[in-house]
Amino acid sequence: MTLLLLLGTVLAADAVVARVNDEVLTAAEVRAGLARARAAGGEARVERVVEELIDARLLSREGTRRGLARDPVVAAAVESERRRLAAEHLVETEVASVVRVDDAQLRELYHAGTDTARFDLIVLGTDENARAALGRLRGGADVAAEARSSYDVDSKARGGDSGTRARGQLEPALADEAFRAPVGAWVGPIPLALGFAVLRVRERTAGDEAGFAARREELRRFADAQARTQARRHVVSELRRRAGVTVDEAFLRSTGKRLEVPPADVERAVATVGDRAVRYRDVVTEIRRIFGAAGGHASGPTVKLEIAWALADRLVLEQAALARGAADAPEVRAALRAWTRDALARALAARLRSQGGDEAIRREIARLRKGARISIDRAAAQRAAAEP
Repeated sequence: MTLLLLLGTVLAADAVVARVNDEVLTAAEVRAGLARARAAGGEARVERVVEELIDARLLSREGTRRGLARDPVVAAAVESERRRLAAEHLVETEVASVVRVDDAQLRELYHAGTDTARFDLIVLGTDENARAALGRLRGGADVAAEARSSYDVDSKARGGDSGTRARGQLEPALADEAFRAPVGAWVGPIPLALGFAVLRVRERTAGDEAGFAARREELRRFADAQARTQARRHVVSELRRRAGVTVDEAFLRSTGKRLEVPPADVERAVATVGDRAVRYRDVVTEIRRIFGAAGGHASGPTVKLEIAWALADRLVLEQAALARGAADAPEVRAALRAWTRDALARALAARLRSQGGDEAIRREIARLRKGARISIDRAAAQRAAAEP
């Protein structure tokens, strides 16, 4: 990408759609607002989204003027988001440094799903038995009769016929032979995880370069997502190991499916990370958030353990991120400013609603708009909506 094209991309992302007093509303914010509206099933008209973003700016500024940033609930929420953003930044930085997907991996992935083969397959318990069966089959023995002793349930049920299978569905050793052996010839024995195989390829197909080229980017996105997921797990696992985190499994198992928290257990620590702890009430709160107030079948010990570990991992990531200064990264600071602005708008809206319902919010917005300097670039808004 040339410098001019790169600069154009940056400018397009930061194009000013509206001005609210001394603040600007960018094309990127409008696109994010449209995405949220679509995800929520609401009206995704660019004009409406721009107006709502302007209202949020006005409420945020008024919330700041009223000192809502010092409200303990708001301050705690902002601090929680700061930690979350720092943790995400740390993980993405760590993951980005190890994730490398090259064409060799993409080709392997492509052929794993595209190459197919159909063959007769018999799997026996020992190399000796497999060699004996191979000799009989090469001599013309009945395949279905030999398959009655096979360990492979699927082919056994079809008289030895494997059915059509993709390369990626087969054990590596079996795949190598199925896509290398001459069609129509019995080969083996092939050592497998459980037993020894003999096979005769009936037919097979393999993807070509044109097919690979057509799917390269799709495969790259999939492979990148898979690699990132695995790398993320590794990062979290390693940080957890270094922190020496443990979870009180005995206690969590003793609670059964109960979600009622006895007073003595409300503040009980089920995991500790540095100077912070996962409390039993945190686990119960998370179950109710995910599965509803009753919890139901999802309130058993296994689920509680999974959630306790997930909450502990969150603390591990946050602690490591703060220790490494991830919260001071420019992108984290920018994201936190935007989140804080929205949090102040929500806090003021909630306060107004408690005082006079939605009508109180509408009156306040109307008052704020009268004293505000607002300008909208309608063409820029439409261009933002049209961009991917």
